[in-house]
Amino acid sequence: DEPATAKIFLGNNQKNIAILVRDNDALYIKDEWLETLGKLLEALSMNLADVAIINLVRHSINFSWLQNNLHPKHIFLFDAETQQIELPFAIPHYQVQKYAGCIIYLY
Repeated sequence: DEPATAKIFLGNNQKNIAILVRDNDALYIKDEWLETLGKLLEALSMNLADVAIINLVRHSINFSWLQNNLHPKHIFLFDAETQQIELPFAIPHYQVQKYAGCIIYLY
């Protein structure tokens, strides 16, 4: 588990939205993905300060860590599975699941 004091995410998590990706080549997220994500957030009147982006290739975290440190209302999984954050269930791609006060999206 990651230490609670280490900043392992990109963004400021101001709206408690965790974006979890798997990217072998980047510290957080590929530049082109970040650009697209920035445009999507802008369309929703948000920006990178509103989210926390974590690369699961670089940091092994679980749902408990997310709850205790980021207090997410929403978790978006891109190229990752629920088992990687130790959730006790699987979600089909492009589905939404509510769990422990959080809405989880799998893409």
